[in-house]
Amino acid sequence: MDELELNKRIIQWEDSSQEFKSKKLFLDKKAKSRHELDIAAECVAFLNKNGGTIFFGIEDDRNIDGLSSEELELVSQSLSSLVKDKINPPIIVETENIVTKENGIVIAMTVPKGIDKPYQTSQDGKFYIRSGHEKVSIKHREELRRLFQEGVHVYAEKKVLTNTTLSDLNLIRIKQFYEDGLSRSMPDEEGLYTELANMHLISGEQLTTVGCLLFANTPQSALPSFNIKCIRFKGTDLEATEFYESQLYEGTIQELYQQANSFLKKWNTLEQEKGSSFNDKGTHLVNPIVFEEILINALVHRDYFINDGIKVLFFDDRVEIISPGSLPNSLSLDELLLYAAARERNPILSRISYHILDYKGVGSGIRRSRKLHPSIHFENNSVNQTFRVIIPYN
Repeated sequence: MDELELNKRIIQWEDSSQEFKSKKLFLDKKAKSRHELDIAAECVAFLNKNGGTIFFGIEDDRNIDGLSSEELELVSQSLSSLVKDKINPPIIVETENIVTKENGIVIAMTVPKGIDKPYQTSQDGKFYIRSGHEKVSIKHREELRRLFQEGVHVYAEKKVLTNTTLSDLNLIRIKQFYEDGLSRSMPDEEGLYTELANMHLISGEQLTTVGCLLFANTPQSALPSFNIKCIRFKGTDLEATEFYESQLYEGTIQELYQQANSFLKKWNTLEQEKGSSFNDKGTHLVNPIVFEEILINALVHRDYFINDGIKVLFFDDRVEIISPGSLPNSLSLDELLLYAAARERNPILSRISYHILDYKGVGSGIRRSRKLHPSIHFENNSVNQTFRVIIPYN
């Protein structure tokens, strides 16, 4: 990087991928420890997000106050020690010395996107993540769990529900799954529980999250937030207080899909002509297959670490389907849309969904939906942790 590129970066100023620091942070001996902890926190925030660059030798007023050769050696040693001793797990960074004509040397330290998340500061054990131009302390367990999920294979669907017992299982549903989905008879009791444990649907005498969602008598008794809220608004405003219909659906994954899809089918017609019966066939506002694909994707790929339900919002000009959780494991929206790439957040649920839902596999629903309805668009919000699908009418 040369001085021209550096000045362009300074004009852009701080954002989700770059931060500027004064060299005085290292030269103030009395507050050096505190400043180093702050820099370690900045590194942790970048590591836990998508990486970034920290520039040393830039003042808050955006003026360059670079380092002398002697200061460069001191700061370089401090940074080398900092990334090894003040970040857990330790990291390796790349640094570049940018020589300016009149204002000394600026250090550009590139912090990679972490591959062993979550990262924390060693001194006080805090976790941070980059949000816009700031580092944000992680205080919610759900966010920390998501970072663990990115770093190692930790899955919300495998969580053991201590408020359940094997008596919560609906054996009729399980029998149907074996006969219709697996094309074989359900084993006897001992063999059944062994197989359910091997499929991670139960653990010991209790159900896992995925086992509860698929085969419990009343899943919301143990998982009250995992539902679908469907609203048919009057008008186009999300803040509207008037609506034609509002439903809160509960049940298994299969039942949630059937109920929400029936709601969408009910309202997915053009306005009926005056004097015609409500049951008269009308033209679809949206190809019904699009709703089916997006609804299945929402149920299968949502983040079950987040205690919230799926929302289906029907307006006069569009339908929005909002899932808890942004795209998993640092998958970008561009990757998803350009290549239909996908990374499984819930591999057990994905596998079983082949047998109980009309589910074709990761990424395929997005491909088919875009082909059938080109105006569909997607919003991935990593701050609010939601994935929104907006389907304008034809």
